[in-house]
Amino acid sequence: MTCEWRDQLDRYVDGEMPEAEIARMDAHLRSCASCAADALGRMRTKRSIHASAANAYVPSAEFRARVSKEVSVSRKRALPWLPQLAFAAALIAFVAVGIAVWQRHSPRQDVFASSSPAQRLNFNFETWSDHGLRYVVISDAARGDVQTLSNLLHNAAQ
Repeated sequence: MTCEWRDQLDRYVDGEMPEAEIARMDAHLRSCASCAADALGRMRTKRSIHASAANAYVPSAEFRARVSKEVSVSRKRALPWLPQLAFAAALIAFVAVGIAVWQRHSPRQDVFASSSPAQRLNFNFETWSDHGLRYVVISDAARGDVQTLSNLLHNAAQ
């Protein structure tokens, strides 16, 4: 005779049922001899499997220690480069901030300060930026003025 509760026996034996269902299954097993015998057989099978497995292989303390060590080492090696990366990023940020502060507080050198006040250059000078590039156009300049301007810019770059 097949019972509608029979497909629930494995969950009952494995302890996977909620408390309310366990109480109903207990009541059913008291009234259904077929399901009770089947549940008892499954519990005996489960216990014998556990008992034979426990006797067949018991890992030694050395084996457990090796496994624990390997597991902890693999966790430590997950991101071994992370501290170095963090240090490098902090160092780069520190240097960038230092350069920005130094440039902001360093005195600006006037390119034309070294020329004598009596010397006057005559030319048109135009600059603009486009897509990150800086353009400079010098026009209407005499050859001597271009040479003087070139010397001034060369000296300022040093």
